[in-house]
Amino acid sequence: MQDKEKIISISNLSYKYQNEESGEYLEVLKDVSLDVHSGEFISLVGPSGCGKSTILKILSGLIKTKKGKVVSKAKKVAMVFQNSALFPWLSVKENIEFGLKMEGIKKSEREKIVAKKIEEVGLSGFENEYPIELSGGMKQRVGIARALAVNPDVLLIDEPFSSLDVFTAEKLRVLLLDIWLKYKVTIIMVTHLVEEAVELSDRILIFTPRPTSIKNIVEIKMTRPRDKRSEEYYNLVDKISKQIE
Repeated sequence: MQDKEKIISISNLSYKYQNEESGEYLEVLKDVSLDVHSGEFISLVGPSGCGKSTILKILSGLIKTKKGKVVSKAKKVAMVFQNSALFPWLSVKENIEFGLKMEGIKKSEREKIVAKKIEEVGLSGFENEYPIELSGGMKQRVGIARALAVNPDVLLIDEPFSSLDVFTAEKLRVLLLDIWLKYKVTIIMVTHLVEEAVELSDRILIFTPRPTSIKNIVEIKMTRPRDKRSEEYYNLVDKISKQIE
């Protein structure tokens, strides 16, 4: 990855969260430094509650921090949330075009983009359905399509498949990999499944318990699609899992 352009550089990033009830500060991140290269697929793994999602929120601008530095060359950053975060009063089509409307894209162009994204994520025929009528997997497809519709340079993904059944999650991982291979968008994904991280990622960042810092970075050199029955795959999963423990 050293020959690729850096799209995000994080230096000595720290963050403290203030408890609303007690007023006390909880140190979540401590001196996190990282370079992310254009077109890279990175996964963040570590103990539950260690601050992985906080990093995504800082990169997306949802959280501000005063300590440390984040330099981003990305013109657009989009996020796929764990619970899909769809607007229940909007249809599939309307949810996907929401970001485009905010950007002032004219209607005819929005319709072309939305139609293409609906087809890419396998939602043809469900354009006019509402979130309440969709399965969990379909909602996440809408969330992915909505994020991709704005043509982001960086896609942040927060445990998107954690609430889905095994078979649906596997289908969506294949979809996500296909999208990444097609568009080469930079992806930073939080996951609690080491197997998922090994299946998808170029590099896996292993985080310590809170206050979080990077414990280790593992580069995955297996060719894609990855053989999940191979000894190399199992050895990587075992190696990373032991470091989290």
